[in-house]
Amino acid sequence: MATELQQALPLPPSYVTSIVGSELCALGITKQHTISPIGKIIDKHRACHDHTFAGPSKHSLNTRTIKEDFEPCFYSHCLRRIINYTVYLRSQHPATLVMLKVDLDAAYHCIHAHWSFAVQCTVVIGAIAFLLLCLPFGATAAPSEFCVVSEITCDCQ
Repeated sequence: MATELQQALPLPPSYVTSIVGSELCALGITKQHTISPIGKIIDKHRACHDHTFAGPSKHSLNTRTIKEDFEPCFYSHCLRRIINYTVYLRSQHPATLVMLKVDLDAAYHCIHAHWSFAVQCTVVIGAIAFLLLCLPFGATAAPSEFCVVSEITCDCQ
């Protein structure tokens, strides 16, 4: 959540209601898995915007999202290409293979959300409201938006 708050606009909570289309979003904790430095799978808890929470509108942001409007996600096909390329490189250079794993987790926070989406991702922590300007972890639309940018980077098509 600290990374996300670096990409947020701090506001007085009383100001949020004057922003057209703004909504407060609940915060939650999600459990994920990661790999320790010695290769063991361990639990990781991550703060997320809870867009399953139905606020005053009685409908959550995720249920109001029109999934048919999303760009299709092809990001997972990149892994197949990487494996095939790795096999090819091993056949050409059996003694030498250098690999690098890059965690795209932080990249998710570098993609800015459209204003109409961002105003629905406002959280209040203490005496400050934070209007999130990057893609939120926990919104149905965010993976599709991230996929559009990441596929250009990974050349997965």
